[in-house]
Amino acid sequence: PLNAIKAFEVAARAGSFTLAASELGVSSAAVSQQIRNLETWFGKQLFVRTGNRIALTDAGHAIYPQTARALGDIAAIGQRMLEGGLRTRLVVSVPFS
Repeated sequence: PLNAIKAFEVAARAGSFTLAASELGVSSAAVSQQIRNLETWFGKQLFVRTGNRIALTDAGHAIYPQTARALGDIAAIGQRMLEGGLRTRLVVSVPFS
C-alpha cells in the first residue's frame, strides 16, 4: 500500500485531499479512495471528513511522523541510487596467454 501511504502523508501535510491530488498529479477521488483503502487495511479511521475539510484522527496523528520519515528515507534511497552512491566495484582479472 505504498501509494496509499504516500496519499495519506501528502493529504495530512496539505490538509486537503484536493491539494494532495494536485501535488500527486491524480484526482481528489483517487486520493480519497487510497485513503479509504489504507483505513480499511489498518482497520482505523485516519481522517475526520467534514465537507471539503479533513483533520487527522488520533490514529492519523500517531502514524503521520513515521510515515513521513519512511517516505523521506525511500526518497533518499532513490536519490542515492541516482547519484551512484550504491555502486559496487567489479574487478575483472584475465590471465595473459
